[in-house]
Amino acid sequence: MPCKALLISLLWLLGVSYGSSAQEAGERDPTRPLVVVSEQTARSVARLPNLNLDFIRYSSTQSVVSINGELYQRGDEIRGWTVIRIEPDRVTLYRDEETIVLSVFAGLVRSTLKEQP
Repeated sequence: MPCKALLISLLWLLGVSYGSSAQEAGERDPTRPLVVVSEQTARSVARLPNLNLDFIRYSSTQSVVSINGELYQRGDEIRGWTVIRIEPDRVTLYRDEETIVLSVFAGLVRSTLKEQP
């Protein structure tokens, strides 16, 4: 019986050790969706205001989003951008014929109305 407990402890330590070394090695979280960012998108994002999506509290009646520590609802403005849509995993903002999407998983996506289908 003590041999079985020792074996289980050893396996547990190996698992913990591997998990921390994988994070240190920069391995990707397998539960996080893949995100491919083009060079053009990276340059566009660099020109945008610093909008950090903290969380989304989605409801069919009254959704709320926290951006830079402040709460917003549909129709509210933040730094010249208007919140036009709140979905379970993303928030769409609009300003001057341009939209941006703050996403829980993918960060920021930028487009103009002309580019939308």
